[in-house]
Amino acid sequence: MGKCKLVIKTLLFVGFVCTFSSCSQKKARTMDPQVWFAMDTVCTINAYEDGSQELYNEIGAILSELEATFSATKPDSEVSRLNRKLEGKSKEEYFSCADEILLSEHFKRILSASKSIYELTGGALDVTLDPLIKLWDINGKNPKVPSKAEIAETLEKNGFNFGAVVKGYATDRIVEILEAHKVKRAIVDLGGNIYVYGEKPDHSLWTVGIKNPENPTGDPLVRVQTEAASVVTSGNYERYFEAGGKRYHHILDPNTGWPVENGLAAVSIISKSSFACDILSTTLFVLGKEKSLEMKDELEKALGVKFKAVFVGTDGEVYITED
Repeated sequence: MGKCKLVIKTLLFVGFVCTFSSCSQKKARTMDPQVWFAMDTVCTINAYEDGSQELYNEIGAILSELEATFSATKPDSEVSRLNRKLEGKSKEEYFSCADEILLSEHFKRILSASKSIYELTGGALDVTLDPLIKLWDINGKNPKVPSKAEIAETLEKNGFNFGAVVKGYATDRIVEILEAHKVKRAIVDLGGNIYVYGEKPDHSLWTVGIKNPENPTGDPLVRVQTEAASVVTSGNYERYFEAGGKRYHHILDPNTGWPVENGLAAVSIISKSSFACDILSTTLFVLGKEKSLEMKDELEKALGVKFKAVFVGTDGEVYITED
C-alpha cells in the first residue's frame, strides 16, 4: 500500500492543524475549507490551493445524494423505504434483495461488499442491525440498557443500517472528484474518517494521529506517517453511555446483541480505500485481534486492497500488523 510508518507514543507530534496548514503556507488557497453536516457527522474538506466553488459544489452534491440514500433516520431515504418494504423478511432475503429490487448504484455497491464480508467472517459485519441499534439508541437522545429478552427478540428482526461503512464509501467518492479536478493535495475528514490526498509541497509523508482510548483529547497514542491513504478508527471511546457504573459503547456484537467485549479498545486501519478501512475497522473490532490476524489475507483478497491494522487493547497494549 506504499510507504507507511507508525511510531508509538511519540513525544513530538505534528497534528492535523500543523501538518495541514503547512501546505497552505506554500501557496494561498482559492477558498477556505468547506464544512457540511451529512450522514450524522461533520464533514470537512480542504483542497488547499485547488479549492474552487465548482469542486466543493460537486462534493456537496455527492454528500447530499448519499445522505438521501443511506440515512437511517430520514423516512424518505432509500434505506428507510427499503426497510419498510422488507419488514418481516429474513436476513437472507435482505441480503438478496439486490437481485429482486431496483436499487441505486451506490446501494448495490455497498450492499455487495457488506454481504461479502458478512459471509466471509460469519457475520462480524452485519448491516441489517438497525432494529438493534435503535433499541440501544446509543447514538441518540435516550440510550438505555435493554433487557436480555428485548435483545433476543430484536435479534430476530432485520433492517438495513450502513452507518458502519457509509462514511468510508463517501470518502472514496470524494477522492474520485478530487482526482477528476486534478487537485494536487487535500484533506478529507468525515467525522474522523481521514483521507490524506496527494502530496505535501515538500514531498514528505503525511502525518495522522491515532487517539489514545484512555485520553482521546490528549496526545495521540500512535503517529501514522503515510503517502496518500485513508486512516479510520473504530473504538469503544467514540460513542457510548454509562449506566450502573458501566460503559456501553456503540460497536454491537451481531451474535449477542451486546457491545463487543473482547479486550480491544480500538482498531485503526490504514489503506488506499477508505471504504475498506471503514468496513475493516468495525469487522476487526468485532472479530478480535487473533481472529483478525488469521483472516487478514482473506480479507485483503475479498476487498481487493492491502491494509495495515493497529490494535489497541483495553490494557493499553498496541499491536501493529506487519507490511
